[in-house]
Amino acid sequence: MEIWILLNPVLKFLSYIVSFFASGTVLFYFHFQKSLTTETKIYCHKLTQKLAAFGILISILLLLSVAGNLGGDLVSAFDTNMLSLAIQTNLGKSSAVSLLGFTILLIFAGTTGLFNSLIKIFAGGFILMSFVLVGHSTLNGLLTQLLIYIHLIGISFWIGSFLPLLNIGRMGNAVELHDVAVKFGNLAIVYVASLLAAGLVFSYILLGDLTLLFTSNYGNILLIKMVFVILLLGLGALNKYRLVPMLIYNFTAGEKRLSRSIYIEMILVVGAFFVTSILTTSVELP
Repeated sequence: MEIWILLNPVLKFLSYIVSFFASGTVLFYFHFQKSLTTETKIYCHKLTQKLAAFGILISILLLLSVAGNLGGDLVSAFDTNMLSLAIQTNLGKSSAVSLLGFTILLIFAGTTGLFNSLIKIFAGGFILMSFVLVGHSTLNGLLTQLLIYIHLIGISFWIGSFLPLLNIGRMGNAVELHDVAVKFGNLAIVYVASLLAAGLVFSYILLGDLTLLFTSNYGNILLIKMVFVILLLGLGALNKYRLVPMLIYNFTAGEKRLSRSIYIEMILVVGAFFVTSILTTSVELP
């Protein structure tokens, strides 16, 4: 049993990374494809394929971990009876939904056209849906599930821009990078406002008392996550109002600073995901 206590947070952490980067890349391509060069489109397709393949692996491991937890040992993860029981649990259903979403995404990852783009959006939505089937999001029914789903979409949009923007910067296409970054910044206002509002309401519903932020283990860890989010917001504002405009009159310096800022954002996101994995697997609500 001890192996699952250690392994489950790791798998959850990896599932956050691959799910949000994959669904986010799909959103990025959907919103900005008209502003992207052929090289960037190909990069997004290949990135989506790689993330989808990794997501399939993580989804399978998550399902195996459910079976292993039920049986209490490593062998149980591969026992057909335990796997049959696992698929009936919320965690098992979540893993299956995630697996289906990543499989659809892998099949359509390299395709183009409006219909195929909508299929990929659907697959990304399916991947995110797996997170609202388990954990604290189910405690208050449809309201909290809707709130967390809105929150997840906003996170995906934000995170999904990181790797494509870094790639555009490396290729040195000043016009493309500035155009996409400006459009991203404008859309981000809506997405980020939605994810913040949904996240705050969701947290308040879970805790019920703001003093628990300071007097409970769950609240303390949630505060740490909030610190990561505040730092991310600060960097996002820096990117939008200072670094992106710099691309016009000094592309080399602007691109270098923007890339550095994105790398820092990625580190902060990893930290936030790590904290979230602990909240959802190892800490009980007060």
